[in-house]
Amino acid sequence: RTFPHARRAATAAAAAFAPCAIGAGLGVAQGLPEPCRRPTRMEGDGAPTLAVSAPDRYTFEHQGLRLSVAQRRSYSSCGRNLDPDEGDVDATGDLVWPTAVVFCRYLCEHAELVAGLRVLDIGAGTGLVGLTTAELGARATLVDVPRVLPLLSGNVTAFRQSGVMRASCDVVAGPLWWGDEPAIEQLAADRGLFDVILCCEVVYQQPAEVLDALRKTLEALLLRPGGKVVFAYQHRDGSEITDVDFFAKLSSLSGMRLISEEPLSQWDDAWDDTLSRWVRIYTFAGKDSVEGADSKSAL
Repeated sequence: RTFPHARRAATAAAAAFAPCAIGAGLGVAQGLPEPCRRPTRMEGDGAPTLAVSAPDRYTFEHQGLRLSVAQRRSYSSCGRNLDPDEGDVDATGDLVWPTAVVFCRYLCEHAELVAGLRVLDIGAGTGLVGLTTAELGARATLVDVPRVLPLLSGNVTAFRQSGVMRASCDVVAGPLWWGDEPAIEQLAADRGLFDVILCCEVVYQQPAEVLDALRKTLEALLLRPGGKVVFAYQHRDGSEITDVDFFAKLSSLSGMRLISEEPLSQWDDAWDDTLSRWVRIYTFAGKDSVEGADSKSAL
């Protein structure tokens, strides 16, 4: 997802993680700037009420796995249609983004990355990625900001109600602001440290403080030894330069190392066939190894 700039919640306190709990969570703790914050014409005291269209549905299918999530494409206020591309409204977590679809295809063909493991999907948005891991047998936890809460929670609930097997899936949604230490501690107490943390399109030209909060959150929630952070990342608009510091700090400050990197082009049906989308897997240095994987410098 490209511009995680949802408004800060009134509180960053963590809620209890129960099945189908209402979701919240990609963001930062109070005192840090919001991710990629861009003011919109819909904000501020006295701003017009935003009308949101009824969600449409996106259906993902790959290798026999089929699931559907709600997404929202249109908004209006005072009779005027709003365009997310023009900054009129934040639609970051409301849509199924192309990299998420490609990443889900990749996960379907690498189910061993998540099956039977505790998986955290940070910045879950519509929940497509996290729900795919649940379908593949993961114990899945999905988090995103409060503004995304109704859509994400609804998709988790709909997933669990869509079949007998899915009703027994261990999948929850809950709040987590990056850098919010009490919430991080509560999440770890409720769901344990995570074998795998998925970061699909959450690193993109964010302020340094935001990326530091993300890095420290990954540090605190990843199981060691053996835990893995999996980034689905798209190069765009010079991000391979602007985001290099974040990936470098994963090694220099957080003690993680890159153990695998591969393009997603095999699963990408983009018209230009460029190598713009990649999967990168990190683990704590000296604590885990992957046979045959080369340690490479980030970016």
